[in-house]
Amino acid sequence: MSHSDTEEPGRTSKAMADVIISSPLVKSFLAGSLSGTCSTLLFQPLDLLKTRLQQPPAAGETSRAGMFKHIAHVIRNEKVFGLWKGTVPSIVRCVPGVGLYFCTLHFLKTSLHLDSPSPGQAMFLGASARSIAGVVLLPVTVIKTRFESEVYHYRSMSEATRDIYRTHGMRERGVPLQEHERSHPGHLQDPRHASGHGRRARGRAAGFRNSPGGRAKGSLPGPHAGVVMIAVNVACSVERKRLYSGLIPTLIRDAPYSGIYLVFYVQAKRFVPQSVQQEGSGGQLVAANFTCGLVAGLLASVVTQPADVIKTHMQLSPAKFSSILATVLLVAREEGVVGYFRGLVPRMLRRTLVTAMAWSFYEQASAPLAPGAAWPE
Repeated sequence: MSHSDTEEPGRTSKAMADVIISSPLVKSFLAGSLSGTCSTLLFQPLDLLKTRLQQPPAAGETSRAGMFKHIAHVIRNEKVFGLWKGTVPSIVRCVPGVGLYFCTLHFLKTSLHLDSPSPGQAMFLGASARSIAGVVLLPVTVIKTRFESEVYHYRSMSEATRDIYRTHGMRERGVPLQEHERSHPGHLQDPRHASGHGRRARGRAAGFRNSPGGRAKGSLPGPHAGVVMIAVNVACSVERKRLYSGLIPTLIRDAPYSGIYLVFYVQAKRFVPQSVQQEGSGGQLVAANFTCGLVAGLLASVVTQPADVIKTHMQLSPAKFSSILATVLLVAREEGVVGYFRGLVPRMLRRTLVTAMAWSFYEQASAPLAPGAAWPE
């Protein structure tokens, strides 16, 4: 083999890498992922507090703890770093999620030639991009929500994933959950989840047909199975629908949020003087983008808060909150109208700061990486 033959594969690989790296879509994904990483690490405590505030009350609980009581409780029992519980699943969700969102947004914007979108077009772009990212990454969102709450006592993401597979797999196949919990103690330790666990699902025989390998179809992986193996089993069985708990309310929350946010963001940026947008210093432009992001985030957070409460209840207690209508009625009966806005302050702070920071970082990073990514141009 000649020397030129050995160099040819290397040149081809380098050429392909150059093409991929030079793609505006890849650059948008990278810029979005970087912004998602920074914002997630900074504001994870607010996300944890929002989840704790929204989790269903314990049995016999007459009053709900406020945000500062939850902060004190977490620090007292889990130390300061307990406020960052759930950071790993948040990063797993947010980093590719934000990257995918901005990548999809850039693709739709350039493909449809919407360089300066109208409010209606901005709503469509934001909602479409968020819906795609939300559907792809919802299983990680379910695991993250349970990992952050006090309803489940997970020590790792793999344990959370395995338990979701086991408990809901048992329910689908008609196995009493009391029997399952005796063999897998420690996950559902909260008395608020005691009711309803003994119900048997319809179709007891489903999933027990033997596979060619002699293993029952849909049978559980071993106690030391990895996350990848569990994910494959979940993807190939009826249990996958439990990893998509709250899909509809998540889309109802996230798609309008991103659409409304983009509408307000684009409109707010139109009030920024052209001199600042074109000739202003880096600090002035970042401040202008961040301010526009804050205004847009505040308005969008308030509008979509009820959907976030419904989503959280369905993901934490799918047996009790089995549908959107049932959740709406139960929250109204147990907590009143105020229940739909529980957790608004930490969520509003986090979503507003995260989106404002993400957009500011994205616009700064994408300027040299992906020309044409500014909103509006």
